[in-house]
Amino acid sequence: MARLSTAERKKWETAVTALPDFCHEWERLLHNREMDNLAHLTWKSRDGYQTASYTGYSKVQACEAKESAQGIPIGKVVYDEKNYYLSGKTVEEAKGNSKIVGTTSTLEIFSFEKDRWFY
Repeated sequence: MARLSTAERKKWETAVTALPDFCHEWERLLHNREMDNLAHLTWKSRDGYQTASYTGYSKVQACEAKESAQGIPIGKVVYDEKNYYLSGKTVEEAKGNSKIVGTTSTLEIFSFEKDRWFY
């Protein structure tokens, strides 16, 4: 770690203490986004089937505070984005038949300023 003044050390300790709650909030926001994606599916007819796709999210897999070379707190949050494809003879059947067609490991970097994590 860089040599920190007393004020910088206090900021670092505050950031580290606040990060788990921030990560839980981020996970909640991802869940809400997924629910919104599901609520606003765009259905298409293809060869007698109803199809749609949407993006979902895993739980936060890693939540870690790092310190930049300048001593600034950086939050690293890792989770997966999952691309789902739904298909069925009817919309109701398709809703019960979702498949993951792609997964992207996502790393987001957040800064800690004014005594809180920013996104």
